[in-house]
Amino acid sequence: MRCESGEFTGWYELDRRGTVLYCRPLKGSGLGNSLPEFVGKDFFDDVMGKDNSESLRRHFRSFVTSERPVESVIFDCAYNDEMIKTRVNMTRGHESDSDHTEGIIILDIRKASDI
Repeated sequence: MRCESGEFTGWYELDRRGTVLYCRPLKGSGLGNSLPEFVGKDFFDDVMGKDNSESLRRHFRSFVTSERPVESVIFDCAYNDEMIKTRVNMTRGHESDSDHTEGIIILDIRKASDI
């Protein structure tokens, strides 16, 4: 499963394992509607695809196991037979309900040239 446009720029909430809890793709200059069909999917395998996931997965794992509150990485993303500089800002967050509080990671993914 991939985003309809083939791109995965936008906002994603992931649990510590990389499962999508929420996502809103970037459409033009703003965020589009949420995509509930991605909820419960593995972000790295099902959304990004294997061509792009390994480098970002290593950064994500490093961030999850660290104490850093935020991190920003730039990586080369393969898309339509070209490499696009992509920036990923990772931020820690917390989601709580009446039973428990769980840490989440918020990813803001954009083309580096759009920042």
